[in-house]
Amino acid sequence: MDSISYVLAAAALDGGVEGVKTSIAAGADIHAVDDVALRLASLRGHQAIVRIFLAAGADPVTTRSVAGQNARAAMAVTLDACADVMTPAQRNTLLDESKQWVRLRSVVESASKHPTPRR
Repeated sequence: MDSISYVLAAAALDGGVEGVKTSIAAGADIHAVDDVALRLASLRGHQAIVRIFLAAGADPVTTRSVAGQNARAAMAVTLDACADVMTPAQRNTLLDESKQWVRLRSVVESASKHPTPRR
């Protein structure tokens, strides 16, 4: 990751709206390291920054790694709050993933409460 993209990711993590805007204007790659800046802002609940990334062309649906896909599930609340600036396809994909995440979490929690006896 180049230094300007590192500054962008740090600003996204800290909630620094001006730092994010300045970094993007200076040419920071919003897609660096599998859109890590978008993921960090989303995980921290920085809706204003998520909106900036989405307006700049970030795509919360298109990730290249399992880590990115897992992060999308964790980011669902923040991304949902920004759904008005997403395309219908992005909203539908995230909604489907959120439902799958809730079902998976339910199964895991149930299994941990009622472990299967060993034979």
